[in-house]
Amino acid sequence: MIIECGQVFASCRPGTHRRLRIQRYAPGDASAFVVDAETGHHPRHILTRVLHPSPRLGNGRPRRTGYALVPAATNPVTLERIEDALRSVPILLGPNALELLRDGGAVRLSGGEYTAMARAVLELLPSTAAAP
Repeated sequence: MIIECGQVFASCRPGTHRRLRIQRYAPGDASAFVVDAETGHHPRHILTRVLHPSPRLGNGRPRRTGYALVPAATNPVTLERIEDALRSVPILLGPNALELLRDGGAVRLSGGEYTAMARAVLELLPSTAAAP
């Protein structure tokens, strides 16, 4: 499994809802520096052998120990950060576009605006390099 900065892992222990975010990790290291995914508090090192790609074992039974990777598409922290990044991109509308919107119409964004939005989100995605 590839471990990257920014990934979120959820506890596999039944009844526990703890989530960790990888803050620093260098490929090949035996441990990763993590923080609480929601708050960014409780910094600590954990062994990478307790990080798993799935909450299920090979036989299909649920894991009871360690932490399982939370897919980025379902990670509420990631989704919130992406939404914030998209909201930070200024969209400039001319008088014609404003009139269309007032009348209930739709306005298409320019290629440059889509590019700016994609760049804002891309800056949030974890890189394979360790964070400084």
